[in-house]
Amino acid sequence: AIALVARTGRNCFEWAALKPLLAARVKRVTEGGPELDEERADTLSALDALPGAPFTLQRLCELLHEPERHHATAAKRLFAIGKMTAVTSLLERQPFPYQDPAPDTNTDSIEAAPSANGETPSAPEAMEVTS
Repeated sequence: AIALVARTGRNCFEWAALKPLLAARVKRVTEGGPELDEERADTLSALDALPGAPFTLQRLCELLHEPERHHATAAKRLFAIGKMTAVTSLLERQPFPYQDPAPDTNTDSIEAAPSANGETPSAPEAMEVTS
């Protein structure tokens, strides 16, 4: 889930289900000395207090998915993650990005209907405009 949101930027998961995954990953990627415990607790508290996905969700997931790519130390990662949770604007949930369209709603189809004799016309014939 974290990788998908990081890659697509789409908030397609229930916040109640995603929040514990994010919290567990925050704990894992910010493991360090006891000097980080208070900051980590504050960040986790801010994450837990969010009533919905923050508008910074994609960046938060990017930081959690590939933490070493963005910040070399646990302290820097924790600071960046803390910034992503210290927000008040929320992101609306979006449909899952790979969902098939509902039946009979695809208006972009180029499939040709069978002709009067029951045969499917060739591509040039299917593209002809009739009035």
